[in-house]
Amino acid sequence: MSLQVRAAIRATVATGVGALLLLIPGLNAILFVALMLPLWVLSNMGVSGLGSPLNGFFIPSAIGWTLVALVVWLMAYLLFRGTQLKD
Repeated sequence: MSLQVRAAIRATVATGVGALLLLIPGLNAILFVALMLPLWVLSNMGVSGLGSPLNGFFIPSAIGWTLVALVVWLMAYLLFRGTQLKD
């Protein structure tokens, strides 16, 4: 299996694990804020459709969550592409 395919599989697993961690009470609040703040900044810069502010929080829309997942997957892919873990 090529290095790029292994990196893609590992990035997919890492993104899935991150999504599961969002289900754990307490930890999900920290992760939610970490994912919410960049979307809020982008929304304030004029990118529409990422979500809406509500009572001091930014609630991501489906497009916002998709963008977050894409960025997390891409970061994990680039991280795993540079490493060669022995299987």
